[in-house]
Amino acid sequence: MGDRADVDRVRNSGAVIHLLLWVGLGVSGAVNALAPLVGVGYPTRIWAGGVTVACLLLLIVHRRLTATGMPGKDLPAKEFSHAI
Repeated sequence: MGDRADVDRVRNSGAVIHLLLWVGLGVSGAVNALAPLVGVGYPTRIWAGGVTVACLLLLIVHRRLTATGMPGKDLPAKEFSHAI
């Protein structure tokens, strides 16, 4: 990834993933909160809960990876090897 455009593309895709995970967390949380009031079935609420947990875990993993240095973060190889 020596090309600056490639680095920017990787960073932008990370931002898109981050946004989609937050949207998924919000929508599934809203479904879980409103489902009993609307009368949505139990299996749908279980699926929404699973999506909520998955989005939350993926947000944590995404945050940890970007905080410690992912490929494309302009870290020298020596520093990146210690970040893992």
